[in-house]
Amino acid sequence: MNRLALAFVVAASTGSFAWADEPGRSASSLQNEGGAASGASGPSLLVGVLTQQFREVCKGEMSSEWVDPFWEVGFARVSLPDDAKPEVLKGQPVVVSGKVPPDVKYGPRHPDGTGCVMMQARSDWVVGKEGIRMVRGYPEGAVLVSSFSADTLKPFSGLEASLVVNSMKPVASLGNHPDPEEIVVTFTNTLDRPLEKVQMWVHYEGCYGKPGSELKSHDAGTVAPGGKVTARFPVIVLAERVRGEASPQAHLAWSVQVTTSSTDTVMDLDVGLPSLGVTVTCPDEGGRK
Repeated sequence: MNRLALAFVVAASTGSFAWADEPGRSASSLQNEGGAASGASGPSLLVGVLTQQFREVCKGEMSSEWVDPFWEVGFARVSLPDDAKPEVLKGQPVVVSGKVPPDVKYGPRHPDGTGCVMMQARSDWVVGKEGIRMVRGYPEGAVLVSSFSADTLKPFSGLEASLVVNSMKPVASLGNHPDPEEIVVTFTNTLDRPLEKVQMWVHYEGCYGKPGSELKSHDAGTVAPGGKVTARFPVIVLAERVRGEASPQAHLAWSVQVTTSSTDTVMDLDVGLPSLGVTVTCPDEGGRK
């Protein structure tokens, strides 16, 4: 296990995203604004990474059992049609069409602690059988749901990323040498409707010490069906160290998130860079004195 991965398991930190504890668009606000919650159907599309989740049963202080499997797209629990084959798309971005159930809850998922096995954890972690997922922040107006009834399940191919050579300014944690690479992120609206106030985010995780995080964003505005938006992001972002240490700490690009404020579409999409075919590593002396 590399040092960055190990840091996720054993380190303690506070929440990393300024919006992590702020709600998305609530059901009441949608009703007040005449949005999705006030209509008969609500959002009819959900985009996110498909994962299989389980209910955790505690067996002791340091052990547990995972039972009752179910599927989630992003952090929304989904009921799938009988002919769906989710195993084929597990871990990939998908789009499901359907509707929200009558008892749906609007707003972001709240992290539920570390589960049965006690460990130090960040406030944005959600612990599951297959590892830790992070609840991201969402801009005001984003529609998020707790559950979704799907009629169809299809792969979502609208998010791409690649590495390119650039001429960035010297980076202190790289010995004042320029970072030779940038991440180019391209979002294509492959859906049948325009998406309003689209924002693209790259999340960064600290290379050394406690795993803090940083983020960079790009405002894409309204993206029409078939429209394409491209933005560039650095591989390494520097942030001030905690406890008054003088040298900045290197943060490595970790995942790409896309959000929208369209009330007919839930965009709960956060994809790790390796899943997009991009491999980046922390500098040997990244952020250390």
